[in-house]
Amino acid sequence: MYIWRDLILFLYACLWIIAVDGEDSACPFNQLCSCKSVPHIPELLESQKRRSGDATEPTFHGQFGVFYENDMDLRKEDGKKKDSSVYSPEEYIRDIRCVGIPLAKIPNYPIPFLSSIDIIDGNLEINKIRLIESDAFRTLATTLKSLDLSYNSLDKIPENAFSRLTVLKWLNLYGNEISDIGTSNLLNLKASVSTLFLGGNDLKDIPPYFFNTFKNLTWLNLDHNHIFHIPDTCFPSTLITLSLSYNLINKFPSGAIANMPSLKWFTIRGNYIEQIPQIRFGSTKHLDKLDIGENFIVSLPENMFNGSVDVIDLNLDYNYVERIGPRVFKSLNARRIYLGFNRIEFIDDEAFEDVEDMIDLIDLESNKLLELPSALGRLRRLRYLYLQNNYISKIETAGNGLTEFPYTTLHNCKVLRHLNLGYNKIYHIKPEFFVWASKLDTLILRNNRLTQLGPHVFRDCTKLRELSLSFNDFQVLDSEAFTDIGTTLQSLEISFGLNGIKAFPHNALRPLQKLMWLAFDNNELSSAEDTSLYNAGDLQYLNLENNNLHDLPRNLLHKNVHSSLIDVRLAHNRISIIKLFEFDSFDNCTKHVNNPLHLDLSHNQIDYIQEAVFSKTASPIISELDVSYNILTRIPKEIFKSIVDHLKILNLSFNQISRIRKDDFIISTLNALKVQVLNLSHNNLRDLDKRCFDTLTGIQILYLNDNALEMLQFAQFSGLTGLRILDLHKNKLRSLPRDVFQFSSVETLDLSWNEFVALPTSALNEISSSSLRYLNLSHNKKIEHLDSTMFSNFPHLLSLSLASNKLTILPDNIFSEDGLYRLKYLNLSGNDLIRLPARSWYYVPFLKSLDVSWNPLRVLTKESFYGLARLQILSVRNLVDLKRFDSDSLTQLTNIRRLFIQSWPTIEKFKFRLGSLVSGLSSLHYLSARIEEPSGVLTDQILEITLDSLEGIDSYELTLAIRHTNVSTLPIGFIQLFKNVFHLSLDIQNNSFRTLSPEVFYSNGSLWRKYNGTNIIQGGLSLQNNPWLCSCENVWLGIWLRRWMREALQLHISPIENGINVRNMIRSIECIEEKPLTDLREDMQCVSGHASSISFSKKMISHADRCFVI
Repeated sequence: MYIWRDLILFLYACLWIIAVDGEDSACPFNQLCSCKSVPHIPELLESQKRRSGDATEPTFHGQFGVFYENDMDLRKEDGKKKDSSVYSPEEYIRDIRCVGIPLAKIPNYPIPFLSSIDIIDGNLEINKIRLIESDAFRTLATTLKSLDLSYNSLDKIPENAFSRLTVLKWLNLYGNEISDIGTSNLLNLKASVSTLFLGGNDLKDIPPYFFNTFKNLTWLNLDHNHIFHIPDTCFPSTLITLSLSYNLINKFPSGAIANMPSLKWFTIRGNYIEQIPQIRFGSTKHLDKLDIGENFIVSLPENMFNGSVDVIDLNLDYNYVERIGPRVFKSLNARRIYLGFNRIEFIDDEAFEDVEDMIDLIDLESNKLLELPSALGRLRRLRYLYLQNNYISKIETAGNGLTEFPYTTLHNCKVLRHLNLGYNKIYHIKPEFFVWASKLDTLILRNNRLTQLGPHVFRDCTKLRELSLSFNDFQVLDSEAFTDIGTTLQSLEISFGLNGIKAFPHNALRPLQKLMWLAFDNNELSSAEDTSLYNAGDLQYLNLENNNLHDLPRNLLHKNVHSSLIDVRLAHNRISIIKLFEFDSFDNCTKHVNNPLHLDLSHNQIDYIQEAVFSKTASPIISELDVSYNILTRIPKEIFKSIVDHLKILNLSFNQISRIRKDDFIISTLNALKVQVLNLSHNNLRDLDKRCFDTLTGIQILYLNDNALEMLQFAQFSGLTGLRILDLHKNKLRSLPRDVFQFSSVETLDLSWNEFVALPTSALNEISSSSLRYLNLSHNKKIEHLDSTMFSNFPHLLSLSLASNKLTILPDNIFSEDGLYRLKYLNLSGNDLIRLPARSWYYVPFLKSLDVSWNPLRVLTKESFYGLARLQILSVRNLVDLKRFDSDSLTQLTNIRRLFIQSWPTIEKFKFRLGSLVSGLSSLHYLSARIEEPSGVLTDQILEITLDSLEGIDSYELTLAIRHTNVSTLPIGFIQLFKNVFHLSLDIQNNSFRTLSPEVFYSNGSLWRKYNGTNIIQGGLSLQNNPWLCSCENVWLGIWLRRWMREALQLHISPIENGINVRNMIRSIECIEEKPLTDLREDMQCVSGHASSISFSKKMISHADRCFVI
């Protein structure tokens, strides 16, 4: 009876969840995390609780809290027993997601019936989970089915914490630091887990029988490890999906594949495989997908796999195949074949014999075909053909240099749904070009030569939903251009395309009634009207970044029209003031609280925000507000009154605020401000009133760096129990009040680049001893002394930086089991140490990274690093007083992966010893060696690099770095050396460039926008720390950088927070007047005579006594 009742309740709950998809809201233990609840069904809760068992002992006392599971029925309220039919909100929570939230430990909260936990670190490299206590999931033993701990810093599988999880089916440990799985005892998991992600770790081998003992494993991911060999019997027969991509495998694992009868999906791309086997597997394998892309295959054998494989999707892209011979695909029964980004020049007429009636997709993008292969004409079911970026002159497709729209070729393509004609030279389009397009859904015409859209041009595109016209030169958009697609078009992009249009084209857009996505960024729009978007009632995304808007019409976004807005981007304009009720519409900006608005007003000229700027009535649902890079002089508290309920992230950085007053964050309502992240960095802060942050009771992350603070008040952060990350670097602090951190649980504290003369031990000791993980005291330049007691209160400290101080000695007892036993990252560079504390390394057995550069060390021997068995990153550069460096000094560091070293000309024969020093480091993946020799000694080796030196580079992906030299020019035609590199990154930081001609990258520099745009260097340009001129010669470079972010990185479709770091990095490329190159305008004056003096010689590097090349 109970079984049927439970089944009915389960089905009822499933149907309910399907209908309402649960309720997403901020988690009670952390407002930055998202919790999904099931409907309030008491019978369901009772059933779940009954199935979880009748424990009488404390079932949970780990990082979620302490409670007795049976006591959940015995809740008391005011000393009385609570009705068991009344449930707290936490009991309805089933899923937790903490994505991109910098957590150092599992959040503390007792939630009894969780079924899914996602704790994924995002862009922040600091504050990752490294340890999970053994009782962390104790109460979730019979309910937790999904656990995501990807992109954290676990160095082993936490088997004790997992030991009680009896029903866990989905486990994600991707992107951690796990190096060994052979010793893990995971009995419960091996019985229940069906999906396991172990990619992105440090695994070197697969234990022969480890995975074989998993009884229900169907999906296994081991991508991005360092695996060389695949044993024949290492995987269970239950596997359906196996991914081994981006390892070090050099042989196709035929034996292992043969022993997996259920396998359907196999990926082994990005390895070192050179040949595809012709042997049979025994029984025929029926695969849905076989991916062998990004290997080193140069030829395809006839009848590959000898007829023992059926595969639907065969992927062989990014290899080195030059010819496709006869009967290559015979018996494969493939439907889709991907051969893009090879070197294919010829395809035999009989290449597709035996599969002519099966193939419906062929991808031959970016090969070397001169004409359309006749073999393709035999494919009777072919529906999708990709031929862009070949050398074909008689076939119309993207990237092949078309000057006319191929309407005659497309005349019979009446079922075509997706057409990409981007990156051609099409000058005009007419209505008659689209008479065939009644089924067309997506049309891409970006980067052509279009200058106008005439009336009814899309008359026959009656189902068109997506239209991309970016990177053209429109001067005219007829008011009836979009009339015929007004009820279908949902997405319109014209970025970098309205070069001749200054006013918002409201007449042209008026017919678009279903528009949801509108991107007009990076144009020269300077004005708009109230009614410009009134017909776009479904608008969710609006991007007007990088225009010349000075004012926004008050009703551009109207509360009665735009009820679905989620993302509004107005950054990089010239807005100077936010006026009364400017955003009055936002009181109804979303249909549901689960889709809060992100409003970006950064990089304008805002100096004042009037009161009630948003609304007079209802509170708008805005979770993130960015007003950075403006000229505000005080906290704009007026805006808080109307957005207090939902605001979580507030960015006020890069303004001119000099003081935080006690009442700046006090709201005159019953609701407290719920801000979780507050950024006040890069202002002019000199004074913080005492307890000025007290009302920010939920604050977790506070940035006060790059200001002018000379002191903090008593109890400045006292009582902020949720504060976890505090950044105070680059201020003028000399000391800290003892109670400044009282009752706080700070996990990350950055005090670098201040003026401390001693470690502020008394203040740091007020921080909870179990919380502090990361401490940065670097670049204070005055700390001279440490003793063994200073770190005794921080047993969980993982990272310590004392770089650039005046330490002369580290006491032998500075590291101990009571203090820094768990330390993983230690930076001692830039001090006055004459010896390393070799006897103390024993007490930091988990140390992973050590930097001792820029010290007056004199001797380095094997004993200098004794005990650092887990060390992976070592920097030993700029040791100017070093007299001895033995060749066996690093031999015991068997796990070293990244080494930063140099040559020492004062050490006899060291340049011959350097090779032997690193040759025994079998785990080494990255070596950066700075060659320091007297001028003239190495003239035959590194005095100069010529174009001839770089010939023959033939790699699909390449990063070329030329740093710290006297280079001031690159030769014209430089890019031709890398014509076979599809993903090129160029790093020329810290050189002597004043200008950079577009002819270096484009055959006709004045028309660079008309060619492949920025895709020619997809990985981008690193140009920091050069003396760039703030003149017209570099305007093109600033435009290039802005377009690269939009075109290659496509930041316009990424979340705002994901693009902030990239934009800040690009803006750090400044000219000599400390102005970002991206801010240079096209009307900039030129530096007289400079252009004519530039000499583009073939020699890239000359007159350099020292060269640093990575």
